[in-house]
Amino acid sequence: LAGAFIAGSIIVGRGLEPLSTMAAAASEIEAHDITRRLSNSSWDEELRKFAATFDRMLDRLQSAFHRQRQFTADASHDLRGPLAVIRAEVDLALARSRDGDTDDAAFRSIRDEVMEFDRLLEGLLLAARADAGPLKSTAIDLADLAARATGRLQPFAISRHVHISNDIKTAPVIVGDADILERVLISLLHNGIKFSPPDGTVSLCVLDSTKTVSLIVRDEGPGFSNEALKNAFERFWRDDAARGRSGTGLGLAIAKSAVERVGGSILIRNVRSGGAEIETVFPLAVR
Repeated sequence: LAGAFIAGSIIVGRGLEPLSTMAAAASEIEAHDITRRLSNSSWDEELRKFAATFDRMLDRLQSAFHRQRQFTADASHDLRGPLAVIRAEVDLALARSRDGDTDDAAFRSIRDEVMEFDRLLEGLLLAARADAGPLKSTAIDLADLAARATGRLQPFAISRHVHISNDIKTAPVIVGDADILERVLISLLHNGIKFSPPDGTVSLCVLDSTKTVSLIVRDEGPGFSNEALKNAFERFWRDDAARGRSGTGLGLAIAKSAVERVGGSILIRNVRSGGAEIETVFPLAVR
């Protein structure tokens, strides 16, 4: 009986091994790469049929995701043209002399709404790009990336009377899509500036170890609410409390998607002395 039990266990284990392999492959596909498939010519006919059915389902899902991303990208791109015309016309109207302040207030309101709409479309385009296909992986110097991002946001920071402190002089090299990661950093800095009080500071620093490097953005605003700490990475989710409902609700979600696709991670937390801190962790480039 003992021998039969042991032999039966071995036979059952070997028989279920392809199913375990299939389950592991399905989990990997679900988590990282929907373009992969299960089919394996070495499996028995019954398992090959099951894998083929599963692969056809993945084909339909991939096609649906592609159409959704394409629609988002096309719609965002097509809408930017009319918005640019409206914004230009409003700027011209504001430049002309008029009598009274009523028209000025109306035009400024229109311009502000157009700019908010433009930021939403920029977020949608970035989201579509962050989700679509393989990234353009290149070597990125984090110090250069931080310098470019802070340089682009200096005018906005000055207009809000906020100081940007960039303490990154030298930094390790990472691998990723430089354009997407620069836009991600700009989005994080933009949020920090927006929520910092006048005369506040948004700081950038780097912490590195033997295998990873962390890029930290810290502001002096109200910090994240408890709900935001749970839900801030969900697309289009916006807080009702501490940091307000302004914005598109896409920034952190896009940042998380882009950082995870290069093997990194992103964390948000509140600072004890006040303000919020966002840490993006990247694996170091292999040299």
